Formats: sequence, C-alpha cells, structure tokens
Amino acid sequence: MNTGEFTPRRSENTEAMILFVGDHSCFSNIYLRLIGEEFSHFDIVCERRIEDAVRKAEVNGPKIALVVICCRFGQAALAALKQIVSIAPNIRPALAYGSMFEVRDALQSSPDYAPLDRVSFLPMRAKIDAVISILHLLISGECHVSNDVMKFLLEKTNTLSSDTPSGCPAGGLAACPVRNPVGCKADIGVLTTRELEVLALLSKGAPNKVIAKSLSLSQSTVKLHIHHIISKLDVRNRTEAAVAYLGAQLASQGDPVA
Repeated sequence: MNTGEFTPRRSENTEAMILFVGDHSCFSNIYLRLIGEEFSHFDIVCERRIEDAVRKAEVNGPKIALVVICCRFGQAALAALKQIVSIAPNIRPALAYGSMFEVRDALQSSPDYAPLDRVSFLPMRAKIDAVISILHLLISGECHVSNDVMKFLLEKTNTLSSDTPSGCPAGGLAACPVRNPVGCKADIGVLTTRELEVLALLSKGAPNKVIAKSLSLSQSTVKLHIHHIISKLDVRNRTEAAVAYLGAQLASQGDPVA
C-alpha cells in the first residue's frame, strides 16, 4: 500500500465531502484510506492546517457534510469550528480526540462557542469499525458524545449551575452544553421501563443496531422508542436525552451509570 500523502479519490458524481483537519498523528494516511473505502460516495479530504481548512470551507461550504477537527489544535480547533459553521451552517461539526486532556484543553479555552449542542466527539482510540459507525451516525444528522466526554460536560455544568439559579446559565460552551442538562426540567421518571433500557444503552454511545441486538428489538422499534424518549423529555436529540439520563443518575446515586 502506498503510504505517501493521502489523496482523496474523487468522482464527478460526488456531491458531498467529509473534511478532516489534523496532522498525521491524528489522521494518518491509512486511517483516511479506510474511511474513504467505507464512504466511497463522499470526497474524503484532509487538511493538515486549520487555515487551509477554513479556505476549503469558504470554497466548498455547501458540499461539506461533516468537518472533523483534531482537539490537539486546542483553542484554535473550536475557533475554526465556529468559523466554518458560520460559513456553512449546515455542516455537522465534530472534534476528534485521543485523550480527555485534549478535550479539557480545547473546551475550557473558549467559553463563548455557542453551538455546542451541535458538536460531536470522535474518540480516536476507538477501533476503526466503531469510528465508521459513529461517522455514519453523524452524517445521518445525529450527534455523538462519548461517555467520558459526557461525564466531563456534566461535571462542568454541575459546577457552574451551583452559581446560577436557573441551572442553565448563559455562556455557551462551558456554561450549558445542551439545552436540557442537569438542573433543567428533563424528568426520566416519565419513561417506560423499555424506554429506560433503550436510554441506558444510548447514554453509553451505543448505535441503534447495537441497542436493537442487546434488547432483541428491531431497529425500527428502537427508533420509535428514541422518538418517544426525545418527545417525553422535551429535548432535541439523542445526545440531550443521554445527558438528561446521566444527570438523573448523578442526582440520585451521586455517580453516573457505568
């Protein structure tokens, strides 16, 4: 296999692009080729420098379905996501990370990044099959927040909400990671036993296929349960539902579910 610089395979019929931003230690050429093989109907593009990624978004914004920026850029990663989303609001933004230190460094460096509820987190240490499953989820319009990141966001929210009566202070990124986190009005007590089982697995980052297999359900039934969960909890997506569930676990047990 050629191990030179990654060159995306382009097709005249390809209308959508997945843009990765990071150096070789974050997105290696082999890693990108494996993703390109799975998502052959997308142009897989990797820019090694943030300024090049921003220029790419300025030229190709409507074509970019998903942008994944390495957390190792620190504050610059969030600034770039903010700029790219402002250029093309329909882009799905995601941060790739190798450790929670990188996540903390990036998130704590910029408290004014407003659209955090749209940001997903891609764990670089996950097996490539898991990464591909997460990418499919993001491209379909869903968000993904890994369990370790979600715990950090909940801890951050708990710390800040103690100083604010509303429990959901203004301030974007650091203050309120989603619309309905711990301290807001989501009540998991309204859910049925089966919906709680689905939500427990969802909160661990399990995709619908895994949830269906674990509970011996069809994927369509799982989708219906998730629709009911989102409606009952008055949240916008599965990520917010998972945050509400883990927040309830923190409140009742003093610790998130394992």
